[in-house]
Amino acid sequence: IVASVLSVVLLLALSFYFYRYAKDKLDIVTKDKWATNIPVKGNLANITEVKTWWGTPPENANVKGGVKLVPFVQLTLGEGTTSGKLRVVFYSYEKNSFNRNIAKGDPVTIPFSNGKFSNGKKTVTFICTDGFEDVAYFYHYKQQDENRWTIQVGEAAADSNDYKVFAHAPIDPKGSH
Repeated sequence: IVASVLSVVLLLALSFYFYRYAKDKLDIVTKDKWATNIPVKGNLANITEVKTWWGTPPENANVKGGVKLVPFVQLTLGEGTTSGKLRVVFYSYEKNSFNRNIAKGDPVTIPFSNGKFSNGKKTVTFICTDGFEDVAYFYHYKQQDENRWTIQVGEAAADSNDYKVFAHAPIDPKGSH
């Protein structure tokens, strides 16, 4: 019995040692690199909520020809938001030659004043101007968990084009609206 107890204690001690060693030396990431940081407060805007999904672009949307599915992002402003403008940039999971994600579509900019967007509400929806042309590629994308399309949100004063990125979030591949 003593030998069994010692064996279990030794096994637990070795497991703990290897876990600590791997965590310290092997740089194990426990949070997805594309995970959101929202809710987040910038210098001008306080984003309290983000909702993302994929859908068919509206007929009046300025979307690249042939695109059948585009990402949508809905941002909500919270207390403490002043005035300025937000710029949302959509990124694919594809990498360029500098190993950075590729921006997709056009950046979308919208002003906000006294805690509300130019539509008079605290919530606004951004639509990417690019997406998937082939639905089969989207279904492949939807079934994997390693890669995500993402957004970066920058803020600037109303009279400036010097955007400071302060928020980011993944586009939910399974979400729909």
